[in-house]
Amino acid sequence: MNKKSNTDELILNIIQRIDQVQRSNINPIRKIAIFSTPRSGGTYFCDLLSQTKIMGEPREWFNERFIRAYGRYFNKKNINLNEYVNYIYDKTTSESGIFSIKILAQQYLFFLKEKKFDLLSLGFDDIIFVSRRDKIAQAYSFTKASMTDQWTSNTNTLVEQKRINFKNSDILKNLCKIALWEEFFELHMSSKINLNYMYEDFIKQRNFPYDVLKDLNLSVSAQVNFDSQLQKQTTQNDLLIIEKFRKSLNLL
Repeated sequence: MNKKSNTDELILNIIQRIDQVQRSNINPIRKIAIFSTPRSGGTYFCDLLSQTKIMGEPREWFNERFIRAYGRYFNKKNINLNEYVNYIYDKTTSESGIFSIKILAQQYLFFLKEKKFDLLSLGFDDIIFVSRRDKIAQAYSFTKASMTDQWTSNTNTLVEQKRINFKNSDILKNLCKIALWEEFFELHMSSKINLNYMYEDFIKQRNFPYDVLKDLNLSVSAQVNFDSQLQKQTTQNDLLIIEKFRKSLNLL
């Protein structure tokens, strides 16, 4: 059995892999952004969309950890953002000219406030928003992933879950963060978002990417056998902790 990588190792491996891609200077003719909040199923959503080969490779390219991995790979201490963006365009735009990217709320706000760079200035033709109805489960998942640094099932955990004391206050803080991020989207970006998808709906439908492509007026010529290596990370113990938290809020 292959040993799982930690998150930073996985990200560096992704940069190494896309660097091997040989392109003929393909420039995006259509740009698609998939916005979401943490632990709302956005990674799974993008993973299956990428398997269509039409959408390019929608990952969190503006996650600071991806940018640091890019710097380590090319031995660059100071990253030129325009150079990085052009690199990602070149390596991940599909043969049909579509560039897509996943952007978390905190990443968008970080670049807006700290870097004075509005990611919307990249000129997206379509903006998708992925969300989750069960905010309690989402907040717990966010708390767990933040503490273990295990953001997907194919990465290793830095801290064993049994060693973690999940405090209701920690879950509540992350619930408030999610609420604030979604309020920001509602207030400032609702008019720009043209497609919305809910985790609880698409998780039940393995072939949902066909519906997304149809909504985007795109089509795939060949049948795709969608098969994500990403697995649900919720355990029975997680469900018990979530139930306990709901009870503490008098929601059961």
